[in-house]
Amino acid sequence: MIGQFIFAVFLVSSMIGPLGHYLYRGVGGPDLLVIATWGLAWFGGQSNGFRFALIAGILMDLLSFSIFGTWTAGLLAEVVLVDWLRGRFFAASSLVLALLALALGSLPVIVLNALVSNNLVVANSAITILSNVLIGLAIYYIVAVRLRLFQQWTGTRL
Repeated sequence: MIGQFIFAVFLVSSMIGPLGHYLYRGVGGPDLLVIATWGLAWFGGQSNGFRFALIAGILMDLLSFSIFGTWTAGLLAEVVLVDWLRGRFFAASSLVLALLALALGSLPVIVLNALVSNNLVVANSAITILSNVLIGLAIYYIVAVRLRLFQQWTGTRL
């Protein structure tokens, strides 16, 4: 829990800090909180995803200028969607399905922030989803291949 809090503080500070202009979703950059929430929900399970979404969402709500609860609701909705997709339809060991879950999991935060701000730029949202998927690809490779999760999933050696 403390590790997730420190990780959330690092991500939130990078999103609203000096690099925030380049990494904030509103200008079409990747959404680091969405990617981290997906990673924890996909690889760590529902409880890890919910815990991180709650911590990161509240931090972002406290420090951002949007309506309080928007980020928390969006990240919690992402965890529900990713966990439902993984448990109902998708296999955890499939790269394509993991990235599809990330792309679909990016939508709740984008939609909620667009509804609150009354501003939806489709091109920026598409770039955000694409950049989330590209970073998710790198994370999936690092976590699944380098940490040998495929061996745990299939029980065989790669």
